[in-house]
Amino acid sequence: TSATITISSTADGTSGGTAIIDGNAVAYNGSTRICIEVFLTAVSYTTTTNQDVVFNLYDGTPDLGRLGQVGGFVGSATDVISVAFFGRRFFTPTAATHTYHVRGWKTSAGVTATVNSGAGGASTQVPSYYRITMA
Repeated sequence: TSATITISSTADGTSGGTAIIDGNAVAYNGSTRICIEVFLTAVSYTTTTNQDVVFNLYDGTPDLGRLGQVGGFVGSATDVISVAFFGRRFFTPTAATHTYHVRGWKTSAGVTATVNSGAGGASTQVPSYYRITMA
């Protein structure tokens, strides 16, 4: 993705998460192990308390778990931390068609959080992505 996405959700699990990257439906044979790799160019957040921004992997609606999180104490509401995020998960999907999604959420409404991605090029952020490979 090459968009700036504001993470507004404070809910974990099947009821929550702001869509970060939505994949396409792909058929799997049930015996091949895969790796889902996620790179988010810049996760920016502000908070005056020790809070986190969390990224989960979903298969359609079911939450498959947390890929990881960024967080910590910034100091003041005007300070911003911006870090790249990388997460990876290995598993063998069932023999069926699966559509994987990455969703983000914040642990408090007091956190302002975005995922910032660009189109690439001079003085521009590169796109965020997820990639599925046989492992």
